[in-house]
Amino acid sequence: MSAFKPHLEELCDRSQDVMVSCVMGTDGLAVETVNRVEAHDSLDADALFVEFSSILGQIQKRSYDLAMGQVEEMSMQSQSFTCLVRLINQEYFVAAAVRAHGNVGKARYLLRILAPKMIEELV
Repeated sequence: MSAFKPHLEELCDRSQDVMVSCVMGTDGLAVETVNRVEAHDSLDADALFVEFSSILGQIQKRSYDLAMGQVEEMSMQSQSFTCLVRLINQEYFVAAAVRAHGNVGKARYLLRILAPKMIEELV
């Protein structure tokens, strides 16, 4: 079991609206995933988070070009779910897909408090 799995499970357990959570490198390689997607839900979490890693890389480059500072978090809301991404450091991020009409605020809060704990796992 990876050192990230307990943190991802805590995220899913404390916010039942989180369908899947993942720690991924900004290169698009998943480090650990906790999947709570039910059979009737259609969500390809791996493809989703790989696409977000690409988008995140582009946003990071533009934020430096525009002197905005480091990107900390981004989100995307669709009809089916909200995807939250929070950087752990420059090379890794944690992401969560939250059900439509779910408690996105709670998931965002949990990502914010769990990300610093995940930094400790990288050193």
